[in-house]
Amino acid sequence: MKRTLFVLGLSLLLLSPAAVKADVIGVTGPATIVSPPATVETQNATALVFDEQSVVLASPVAVDISAPGSYASLATLTSGTILAGTAVSSFYYHSFGLDTAGTVFDGSVTFSTPILGVEALAASLVATNSTLKSPTTTYFTSDIGQSFEFGSQIDSLTISADRLTLSFLNETFNAPDDLRIITAAPATAVPEPSSLLLLGVGLMALAASARLNGRETRRD
Repeated sequence: MKRTLFVLGLSLLLLSPAAVKADVIGVTGPATIVSPPATVETQNATALVFDEQSVVLASPVAVDISAPGSYASLATLTSGTILAGTAVSSFYYHSFGLDTAGTVFDGSVTFSTPILGVEALAASLVATNSTLKSPTTTYFTSDIGQSFEFGSQIDSLTISADRLTLSFLNETFNAPDDLRIITAAPATAVPEPSSLLLLGVGLMALAASARLNGRETRRD
């Protein structure tokens, strides 16, 4: 019987959908793809992109930008909501320049799945930390100027028509400019109902056989 239960548990585990994450498939410009860092609070000259996590949203997530297009002012932002139950992958773009006269970052990031939304304002970045941050990274917990300053500076971004590429142009003045990019998580393979039925019948037969074997052993 223990053997039967083991086989049953293993089969169910194999049939359970595994967590699947999207990927960064390319960058241009100064950004470097890295593993999640210990913190984004350090004041080092850098421009980096890292994946945070892949989750099924338990509640809706409001985003600052929700559609393809170019964004260079607050008035152009297309706020929206990603619905609860949506499988997403989150990524973080962090840039910081030590030069108080300004450091310009100009490049792009291309993802394996479509961009569903972008958090570009400090309040939105802080608000979504609890849901989408990397569990091993320390983030800013208040507004310290990490927003893209649309309109007041050169900060701007573009999401391509196919939603796969985000292009950025931003300038930092001894302070960070950060983005959280939320993409669709890749679809997971789900067993067909017929396959599940066959598995269930096979496991039931295996269980019945084990019970009969157990009875014969006790009789002997």
